[in-house]
Amino acid sequence: MSEQATNLNLGQIQRLRKAALLALGITAVCVLAFVHSAWPKGAHEIIESAGIWVLIVAIAGRAWCTLYIGGRKLASLVTTGPYSVSRNPLYLFTFLGVAGIGLQTGAVTPGLFLAAATIMVFRPVVIREERVLLGIFGEDYARYCTHVPRFGPSFANWQDSESLEISPRRLMRTVADALPLLLAYPVMEGIEYLQQSGFITAFVPVY
Repeated sequence: MSEQATNLNLGQIQRLRKAALLALGITAVCVLAFVHSAWPKGAHEIIESAGIWVLIVAIAGRAWCTLYIGGRKLASLVTTGPYSVSRNPLYLFTFLGVAGIGLQTGAVTPGLFLAAATIMVFRPVVIREERVLLGIFGEDYARYCTHVPRFGPSFANWQDSESLEISPRRLMRTVADALPLLLAYPVMEGIEYLQQSGFITAFVPVY
């Protein structure tokens, strides 16, 4: 596969990924508007706070992954750091961030449901991406796939690099791409306010 064709394929995959995430986000907001936490107020607030920390971990995790792979995805096969325990750690932290959005409802079930839905939506995208990488790296990538799970993580496989070549531009881009996850907090607070004010009827109690 030529470099031009590879870049085109990966570009299509990335556009598909972003479109899928946008569609999922819009659907999630529409559904969560009619959901309310069945937990007592104290537990509700603890779950919301936990959700904020989960979002922060997701953003930091995506930045951590970029330290290892930023700018090298097509140039070399990265198998150390987070990529030694998961073939797709960037996606794994995205799933975690989406779970954090669900936790902003003050309930656990929406977080688990959104994470599961995101995995289902992204799975075909990831499979297409893996086919492209297999075409680039061949047997090396095939061997990598045999002992590192698609998502995982499998911490028993951990191995690190002695040094890293960091691309500040790609790192900042990754952080900027993930920062919209934090918008979940004001959005969910706004939805909760509309529910309490009677503008929206939340008729689905969840734990």
